[in-house]
Amino acid sequence: MNQLSLPWRVRIRKLGLSLTGESAWGLDKIGALAGLLILVLTFSLLSPPFRQPGNLMLIVMDAATVGIVAVGQTVVLLTGGIDLSVGSIVALTGLVAAGLMKYGIGFIPPLSGSLSYVAMGVALALGAAIGAAQGWLISNRRMPPFIVTLGTMVGLKGLALGYSYMSASGSTIYSLPRDFKWISNGYVGPIPVQVLIMVGVYGLAWYMLRSTKFGRYCYAIGSNETAARLSGVNVDRYKTYVYALSGFLAALSGLILVARIDSAIYTNGEGYELSSTAAAIIGGTSLHGGVGGVVGTLIGVLIIRTVPDGMLMLNAPFWWRDVLTGGIILLAVLIDVERQRARK
Repeated sequence: MNQLSLPWRVRIRKLGLSLTGESAWGLDKIGALAGLLILVLTFSLLSPPFRQPGNLMLIVMDAATVGIVAVGQTVVLLTGGIDLSVGSIVALTGLVAAGLMKYGIGFIPPLSGSLSYVAMGVALALGAAIGAAQGWLISNRRMPPFIVTLGTMVGLKGLALGYSYMSASGSTIYSLPRDFKWISNGYVGPIPVQVLIMVGVYGLAWYMLRSTKFGRYCYAIGSNETAARLSGVNVDRYKTYVYALSGFLAALSGLILVARIDSAIYTNGEGYELSSTAAAIIGGTSLHGGVGGVVGTLIGVLIIRTVPDGMLMLNAPFWWRDVLTGGIILLAVLIDVERQRARK
């Protein structure tokens, strides 16, 4: 029987690819969860205010924006790529949405009230388009993901700064419509809406990676791109989809961040490219692709956000927060490298 006539699951299995990478990822996920529990327990014992329910909820709320970005980063990493542009997409799309809501554009009046959803849709479409353009350059023109997304990161920072100066003379865009702020300030019972949005994004991503062809192909491409091509997978198309998804989620995060702080400025999202990548690596997603998942990433995001909050509660010098976070990231990368060496 011709290889390409076989069902896609069978074709990939016959090529010896891991469809989920769970066997190699399980221990890392357990280790990350154990590390999170140890951090929470340690800070709770050393600082009673840390263990207050209100403070723990603040940590989760603070994790929402970078956590949503980290979902897209995880999917990109699973295919063997990386997206350094997410922070700049957060800033630019947030500014565009805020500018449309506050000032409009050209002959279009400010999109306030119910029209704020139009501005949100424009920002989400812009983020997805930027991601898709990067995916096309990476997949169809064979440009390195690091270079493409690094160049986009720098370029979008310039565009965000330029847009800020054109729309608000370089200052912050603030006092946004109330109809827009529900995505951050709203509550469903005792749970903030932004937390529910993050949980929904993670739930959908978990289902997509485990139970859909798109998710399985992401693992296949990251495990062995050449073998995936030979098995009939349209690698170029799916890589474009992956980067479009990353851009879309970065734009969603940008909207939530703007709503939360009630302001948009070109510095929003700074460091998100590093935080999202670090969270994925801490959660067990391999820099080499093909291994990982969003459950571990969520644990990694909570670790990234727990460390600075706990150090703040202990009145530790602010530089120790970065030192401890950097040490955790280096340890996660070391584990990934040793795991890859063990496989070889």
